[in-house]
Amino acid sequence: MDVTLIKKLANKLGISTDALLIPYYLIPYNFLNGYAFTPLRVVFEITYRCNLYCQMCPLANWKKEKTETKAPDADINKELDTAEIKTFIDELKSLKTRAIMITGGEPFLRQDMLEILDYIKNKGIYCSIISNGTLINNDTAKDLVNIGNEIISFSLDGTKDTHNRIRGRGDSFSKIYNTVETIQRFKNGRANPKVNFNFTISALNQDNLDEIVDVAHDLKINMINFLYLFYTSESNLSQTSEILKMGTLKPENQNINDEIKQIDINILKESIRKTEEKAKKYNVSLNFRPPLKGDEIEKRFFDPNFAYCQRCFYPWFETRLDPFGNIYPCSIDIPMGNIRVNSLKSIWNGKKYSNFRMRLKRYKLLPACAKCCKLNNKLWSHLPCI
Repeated sequence: MDVTLIKKLANKLGISTDALLIPYYLIPYNFLNGYAFTPLRVVFEITYRCNLYCQMCPLANWKKEKTETKAPDADINKELDTAEIKTFIDELKSLKTRAIMITGGEPFLRQDMLEILDYIKNKGIYCSIISNGTLINNDTAKDLVNIGNEIISFSLDGTKDTHNRIRGRGDSFSKIYNTVETIQRFKNGRANPKVNFNFTISALNQDNLDEIVDVAHDLKINMINFLYLFYTSESNLSQTSEILKMGTLKPENQNINDEIKQIDINILKESIRKTEEKAKKYNVSLNFRPPLKGDEIEKRFFDPNFAYCQRCFYPWFETRLDPFGNIYPCSIDIPMGNIRVNSLKSIWNGKKYSNFRMRLKRYKLLPACAKCCKLNNKLWSHLPCI
């Protein structure tokens, strides 16, 4: 399927990118018995190391239950090296994968991060990066601008005191502010990298969403992504494990502390109203994921089984790679294979992956999926499925 040609035609007709993807995953979902066309996007968790300890982070939550020797940081020498990553990028190019999102941990703890970003750019693959912004110095900022990857999103969870408290470091707000300011100065009118903020909504910062619009305006940022907290429960995790019976490996714990989920619905709704009003004044775009309305906001935090949409197509067009070469179908911690042993192409439509897709199709959603950050398209509930 020639995605580029279809995309050009869709743009001429004013069709959105989300709508454009529908045939790509809906056809195999209905007719290919667990198989899929080649992945369009890859999320690469390039390292699990991080210099912050964020209260809502599933990786930090996992570490609380482990001894230091068992934490994923101890496996730094087992991370994919530069050559292995370049080989993987070469395969993505051959598979006509359109986009890579690099996240962590904190990606810029890797000394070869700029080299990898430059390699992706030279392969013509769309690249976005998520960072906490604390490790990007003047030289790194200049190099990022010169490389020109498409997007870098900085995680910002409030103004100074709130952000620093959530991120567990007293200078994290000032560092991210200085990083963005430096990148914007070096851009000097260049389009890329576009700089966004990612703001995770929780009880820890529900009352000051609009203050981030002021920060964005000061730093000439035109997009803020407001992300609703991704969490699950022990009950939903055990139910999902019982359904899948496929083993686990990924070091994450999405069973977040209840205190972080206990929002005041009236405070949050008023905060959202003020945020939207201020964003309109400053011409800053807001992207709420998912775009909850009315009582959906309350259900998101207080109904463990509420999901924004009732069916998932994610494993039919996107996949995830961890620092050690394991391929995952999504945030569910079940490895489908390892790129050090097999190619992505053979893993993607291998028996384990196709069986996973068929089980997901049978259940529409798994219990642990209800609050997944990828369930943002309500249309998924209404697409014709056989």
